[in-house]
Amino acid sequence: MSINKYLMEKFKFILFICAFLCLFEVTYSATNLTTNDAAIVVSDNNTALLGYSVSYLGNITPGLSNFYAISAPFDGSSGTFDSGKLYLFEESMLSANIEASQANIIISGSTRDEEMGMFIAAGGDLDKDGLNDFVVLNPNLSSNQISIYLGKYYNNWTNTTIVKISEPNLGLEQTTNRYLASQTASISGDLNGDGYDDLVIGLTRNTDSTNPSGKVVIIYGSRDIESISSNLITAANHIVSGQSANDGFGYSVSILNDINQDGYDELLVGAFDESSEQGNFVGLQYGAFTSIFPVSGNETTLYTYADMDALFFSDTSGTDGFGQFVQGLGDINHDGFGDFAISAPKSGVNNGNVLIYNGSSTKFSGSYLDNTPVSATLALSNSYFLGLQSIQGKYDLTGDGIHNIVIGQPLSNTDSGTVYILNSSKLYSGEIDITTSIDYQIDNISDTGKLGYALTAGGDYNRDGIHDLLLGTNGLESNDGRAFFYRLNSTSTANATSVTFYSDSNYSTEITSAKINEIVYVEVVGNDPDVSQVNTIELTIQSGSGTENLNFYGVESGINSGRYRAEIMLVGTRTDSVLNQLFCSKSDTVTVFPSF
Repeated sequence: MSINKYLMEKFKFILFICAFLCLFEVTYSATNLTTNDAAIVVSDNNTALLGYSVSYLGNITPGLSNFYAISAPFDGSSGTFDSGKLYLFEESMLSANIEASQANIIISGSTRDEEMGMFIAAGGDLDKDGLNDFVVLNPNLSSNQISIYLGKYYNNWTNTTIVKISEPNLGLEQTTNRYLASQTASISGDLNGDGYDDLVIGLTRNTDSTNPSGKVVIIYGSRDIESISSNLITAANHIVSGQSANDGFGYSVSILNDINQDGYDELLVGAFDESSEQGNFVGLQYGAFTSIFPVSGNETTLYTYADMDALFFSDTSGTDGFGQFVQGLGDINHDGFGDFAISAPKSGVNNGNVLIYNGSSTKFSGSYLDNTPVSATLALSNSYFLGLQSIQGKYDLTGDGIHNIVIGQPLSNTDSGTVYILNSSKLYSGEIDITTSIDYQIDNISDTGKLGYALTAGGDYNRDGIHDLLLGTNGLESNDGRAFFYRLNSTSTANATSVTFYSDSNYSTEITSAKINEIVYVEVVGNDPDVSQVNTIELTIQSGSGTENLNFYGVESGINSGRYRAEIMLVGTRTDSVLNQLFCSKSDTVTVFPSF
């Protein structure tokens, strides 16, 4: 594998390292914010619960920047009760407060109680065409409850281009007290290393008496994704069932970014009984070449929770909400391994917990009946529902090159809602009251609305090189709803002059080639826009055989050093922008160029 570095002549656009790379200064301090401090507010006045679900879609069409999705599942403005709408916003639209009706694309439900956009899964490329796809689940429908929107059909999504799949046992919206919501699908990773992201869907209802304990369906992405069966069970490559009645296995699912650094992503599944609001267990399955579970020809293979690589159980004997929400966090301790979180609301008399598990080359294995493998337990006094379906990682929101943990508490102050962004420079270990670890706290100025009921990050709508945060609500403004965009840091740009690649973390041995599964250390030399602070740089790297480029950040090695460093891992499976893993083949040439 050869690695090329180039300089670019002024104002010429070629795919080389450039003399005008974008660098950014970092301002870093704790602060308190409210919904009045949002950079952009998305509004709606149709009593539709705008912001019930929010999702970062990424790049879904050529020629435009990244997209966000914001749902209003109870919209009936088209004349059909609670048919719902899903609004898609391209980043360039987001310069000031905006009405939902101004979205680039509006996907409307057509059936009474369809509740379009109730659940969304995004962040994956199921057909490996270089464009992200997304999945919408509308469990109230009598058929075609699952819709796959392929990016290549952007602005031409019709009944003939949307992949429709039927399954009666998708979980419904919880209506008794309306504060629970499952994360019932995930497409944000590649479980079998074939370069296609995969689809995982949890089923927790028992409408047809075939699903008492819940199950998870796994469908591998492929170029033929449009031709899969319209019946979910028939389309499945694998089906994994729960343990016993009312387990709720599959209530929350998440494809994790490679937690053991082998180039394959992992699957995490929570089992949660919504009726009793009690968690049962969480199952982990490691990704593997060709198939995450053993296969038998082209037939669907059946497994149970006990066949999974590792099982985690609550240390409160199942009396809390352990597993109500599971989520990959990216790399929060900056060691190159993906990490993950399991929520445990109602863990104590007055607080809930978020349990953090750090990935490593040593795999989790077997059953964990207590919290022995937990890296950290995050808690907050008088926060009974801390982490309730609101945990986010994977993205750097402050510009220091490390992924931030974002935790929502949608029921704080009874029904108001608060969101916490934790200090990314801190290593989390043991039992921690997060009061001393909060960098940003965002409070709802209203007494109702459940701020943080939904949240997402990953975009950069103001193009400053630092990821932004989108918060949803549930019931704000007399159920009209709102969604809030936040910029948590300010930046400025500067110039760079050269790039060098190294084989070691000391940046001492220069290289021009590297092997698959090796880490390449990248150093860019440039000027310093702010001599009093550490700055960052954003670059893009591509391989000759890859369909997806990798955007990554370098962080200045010290104040006023002018040297910006990052780490890239070369893998033979797929590109992962969260962990800076780049897909390469043995004879590839790797090229680096400016992101903007």
